[in-house]
Amino acid sequence: MVTETKVNVAGSWKTVSQPEVNVAGSWKECVSIHANVGGTWKEVWAAADPLSVNVSPNTIFDLFKVCPWTTQFINAVGSGGSPSYSYAWDWSFGGSGLNINSPSSQGTTVTATGTGFKTGTLRCTVTDQNTDQATDTCSITVECT
Repeated sequence: MVTETKVNVAGSWKTVSQPEVNVAGSWKECVSIHANVGGTWKEVWAAADPLSVNVSPNTIFDLFKVCPWTTQFINAVGSGGSPSYSYAWDWSFGGSGLNINSPSSQGTTVTATGTGFKTGTLRCTVTDQNTDQATDTCSITVECT
């Protein structure tokens, strides 16, 4: 699938990422463009799916752990948009006493230190090659004894 195409506007070729057509006086975004190639209609352009990210698992809740303690692997999968993707993990809430072990990888783990309850919302921000961004989170609660 091509995420941008060239169109001829008044004799000049222009690159567009989201072509529009005028239908009965109203401009509509194209979902795809087809061309007759050798007598067969073929899709020659299709709009890219919007960028999204899915973090798994979405919740980690562990009690009575001897710390330092490290979570299971937390993975993020970006899709849509314009690959390739970069990943950045940070805390959108809390996180005191919790350390992100791989803050710029597709997946990470979190280590809890000290004693007592540790809570936080771990956020993954995915950025595609067009600098569009999407986020998803994982809630973490750990009790260190």
